[in-house]
Amino acid sequence: MLAPSPALNWHDPEGVLKVEPLFQEQRPLRLEVGIPGLLNTLAFSDDDDTKAEPTPPLLAKDMVEIGTRAYGLNFRDMIVAIGRLKERVMGLECSGVITRVSPEAQDQSFHTGDRVMALLLGPFASRAQVS
Repeated sequence: MLAPSPALNWHDPEGVLKVEPLFQEQRPLRLEVGIPGLLNTLAFSDDDDTKAEPTPPLLAKDMVEIGTRAYGLNFRDMIVAIGRLKERVMGLECSGVITRVSPEAQDQSFHTGDRVMALLLGPFASRAQVS
């Protein structure tokens, strides 16, 4: 709940906390480091790189898109979060379910609905595209 104080809630004209569902299929999100070194600035924001479109762009050759369900948090990710590495992207592995497959990847026996894990250098996000 928000405190009933206009001075404290200047950023929200309604002064009401809006609760949104944690998982929204059509809203891709990614974890971003707001200010390196301040862990309370880690936040999920809209992922413009994989925005849901009426007709999503074709995947590149040999690529699959994964609807991620889990990421591993490792030492490197923590070093990024506390600002000891100049990189701002966290994430090296994920698991989830394939949501889209390029024709070349289908030839390699990948199919929509397959449960997979992947190694990647990419953000903690609700979707990942890998080869």
